[in-house]
Amino acid sequence: MVSSVILADKTINYRYVTFSSEEIQYRLLDGRHAHEGRVEIRFDGNWGTVCSNQWDAIDALVLCRQLGLPYAGAQAVLNGYFGTGHWQMEIWLGNVNCIGSETHLQECHHRGWGVENCEHYQDAGVRCINGMEKVDLFYCF
Repeated sequence: MVSSVILADKTINYRYVTFSSEEIQYRLLDGRHAHEGRVEIRFDGNWGTVCSNQWDAIDALVLCRQLGLPYAGAQAVLNGYFGTGHWQMEIWLGNVNCIGSETHLQECHHRGWGVENCEHYQDAGVRCINGMEKVDLFYCF
């Protein structure tokens, strides 16, 4: 399996990280740093988001590790804190439930591709850190 991590600026305030694995790509968008943002997945040729229902630190840890980013203190960010996906985007994964040993997020238990009970205001995000960094309050209710 070939994988790569790309860190880049699309615009001044638009950082993203991309991970490619076969036909599935992941990226983090709209965070203040390249190690945080809204989780987006390209599946079946289309970009979509992840629902934050049941999204937790273990799910965040798996994704951060997969992206090659710091993960020991990975944090789940809920309810569209990093903005919402475009209204026409799919919500690809919902009720993600990782146990922590998975190599890729798609290996975690979930409802199925495109099977969700979510709206974009519930889009999931991550903050990929080692646990020593100072963080701001990031949950949005």
